[in-house]
Amino acid sequence: MRSYPTLGRGPDLIMLPGWGMSAVVWRDWAEALAGEWCVHLFELPGHAGDPAEDFDVATLRAQLIESAPAGAVWVGWSLGGMLSLQLAHETAAAGMCLMATSPRFCTGDGWSAGVDPAALRAMQAGLEQGVERVWREFLGLLGSRGGTARAEVKALRYRQPTPAAGATGLQAGLRYLLTTDLRSMVARIETPTRWLVGELDPLISPAAVEGVASSMVAAKATCLLGAGHVPFYSHRAELDAALAELRRML
Repeated sequence: MRSYPTLGRGPDLIMLPGWGMSAVVWRDWAEALAGEWCVHLFELPGHAGDPAEDFDVATLRAQLIESAPAGAVWVGWSLGGMLSLQLAHETAAAGMCLMATSPRFCTGDGWSAGVDPAALRAMQAGLEQGVERVWREFLGLLGSRGGTARAEVKALRYRQPTPAAGATGLQAGLRYLLTTDLRSMVARIETPTRWLVGELDPLISPAAVEGVASSMVAAKATCLLGAGHVPFYSHRAELDAALAELRRML
């Protein structure tokens, strides 16, 4: 997992972006957070110049132990939230702020709140023909529910007009989303965790996230009214409040 020079001083804060994205999508927010945190920006495997070709958890675990500071607060968005949930305990995380994410992305095996796996398989097939159409349709989906979603996607498209990965990296991310199920580990996590999910997120169910949070010993879920899948462009005050709450626990 590729990382960048840190921003700011203070408690360590690790940020992991979502599928197809690079750390550039929340650079503005990271710079604002640098007034109170030491911000560590990481890239997903196969994204933004990272040489990995797959989301091999054993490899990621070894990389994190080497490069991620122990006792940090983790911020994970979408796929990055799933990775945070899976790997943050490897570095004895002090807290997690998970937005627009859940322990299982696709429906199946008793989980009805996710995305139809057929939709992801269609994206996989589309990537074999080229990434541009798949990317355009994905961003269109993110802005499809109204509320602040269109403004969120407009801001996202400005910062990430093309995907941060080629077909290989994007396929690896989709395989991870299709096959990863973290439900069995959630109840064992004692790390203070704040879940934030948009009321109008087309990919993640607020009710499902609230149910997951209620099964954890130190978690709380917040539904962001009117928000879509990219709340750090529309509801930053609520996200900052969640981070401030975690910071007070350090």
